Amino acid sequence: RTAWSRFYEAHRFSVPQDLLTILARIPDFSSKVESIRKLQLQINLRETMPASTEGEFMNFRTLVTTLRQEWQAISGEGIPDYVLDFMRQAGAEGVRLDQLSEEVLEWLREQHLEGAFRVVISNT
Repeated sequence: RTAWSRFYEAHRFSVPQDLLTILARIPDFSSKVESIRKLQLQINLRETMPASTEGEFMNFRTLVTTLRQEWQAISGEGIPDYVLDFMRQAGAEGVRLDQLSEEVLEWLREQHLEGAFRVVISNT
């Protein structure tokens, strides 16, 4: 491995794409998710474009720092783990109505996000 690949792996940051996909469906988060995706893409592109100057190294570090801050801003907006788990399940294969806990529903209501989710009748 090259010095750049070692540096890249040691400093890069990656956001869970499954959660981004789910959060992008929620209007209050869609613009933040778009910004995060753009940063992630810029970082991913740098993997094959080794930095050669101090400025390029600093630019890479700035991208990573900005991505971390933007991700922390979303995840730090008080999205509890149990809500993130619910969103993962709902976004992947859906959830049964009895899996919607009062805690999750209360959090969704507090965030005015209950309209971002739909209940449909399953064929199974």
